[in-house]
Amino acid sequence: MATYIVKPGDTLESIAKQFSVPVESIIQDNHLFANNKLSEGQSLIILEEKPYIEVNGYAYPSIDVDALNASLPYLTYISVFSYNYDENGYLLTINDKKVLDIVSKSEVKPLLTITNIKPGDNFSSQWAHMLFTSETMQANLLKNLLELLTEKNYYGVNVDFELVLPEDKDLYNAFLTKVANLVHEHNMIMTTAVMSKVRADQPGIYYGGTDYNFHGEIADLVMIMTYGWGYSSGEPTAIAPVNEVKRVLDYAVTAIPPEKILMGIPTYGYDWEIPYIKGTNAKSLSFAEAGELAKKYNSVINYDAKFEVPYFNYTAGGQSHQVWFEDVRSLDAKLKLVSEYNLGGISYWNLDRFFTTVWKAQEKYYNVKKI
Repeated sequence: MATYIVKPGDTLESIAKQFSVPVESIIQDNHLFANNKLSEGQSLIILEEKPYIEVNGYAYPSIDVDALNASLPYLTYISVFSYNYDENGYLLTINDKKVLDIVSKSEVKPLLTITNIKPGDNFSSQWAHMLFTSETMQANLLKNLLELLTEKNYYGVNVDFELVLPEDKDLYNAFLTKVANLVHEHNMIMTTAVMSKVRADQPGIYYGGTDYNFHGEIADLVMIMTYGWGYSSGEPTAIAPVNEVKRVLDYAVTAIPPEKILMGIPTYGYDWEIPYIKGTNAKSLSFAEAGELAKKYNSVINYDAKFEVPYFNYTAGGQSHQVWFEDVRSLDAKLKLVSEYNLGGISYWNLDRFFTTVWKAQEKYYNVKKI
């Protein structure tokens, strides 16, 4: 809400144009009549319309039905995670019927996520390389992909390939071109998920194989994973520190059209044992679970001014712990970046842990674009 003081020459129409709101809204919010003459110095309430953004959420096929239904009003897309491929390039079927049946009764559009997760393993550089260097595997995957997209009434595909070798960057770009051409030919969309980068030539297995400029050209939307600074097998720290997220966005908007960018927001926290011992893993928990834990142990929730993220310590059974998570303050700080950088929207990892605080924070600033 804004308060505007009428200046000489102002009209309802000029003020409405200045704030990008309908004239009728100013009239209604200030109890005016259409033929009212404005007076210099008159105070007007301007309820600025919240911008519309696109919102994606990742979900496993096993997502709780109540969590899924509660999330749908706040989403544009849901990316079902995930379809992997075998040694011949054929996609391994997952039981996504429950999710698709529920989503089909809403305005949310489902995206089929394909990954380079090796069956029985994890994201694999070599598994991606094998696909990129085999025309037969790619042909099989593309044929299979179109069949699944059509049969299951998906709106499009989300390509989430991680740990792509730096030397495979051009091969990955060529593969993305084939996927984009296929889905666009059938009036579907292709989105991609990319790791956070702060410069084009950033080295390393997490960054070198991802060409932000190319993704910005070929994809309809690019979901940037602006989280993961704190991870389960690493040292205790914020999962998505705002200062680091800004560094990524500072670069991203120079390489990808901002309206195509969906900024990633995590819906999980981590509980580390401290002092941290290399080789140990933190326990993942929801924001609600973090709050309950702090309450149980009467912990003071601190707020890191640099990271703009909350954390607290507690001791159980003689073992010290440190928990980093998100709350209203940190979510507000992240959500404001969408407007600050003129981004297309946001993407949540993931929807399995529904927490009303997330949706209330989003609703405070934005309307959700429905297709």
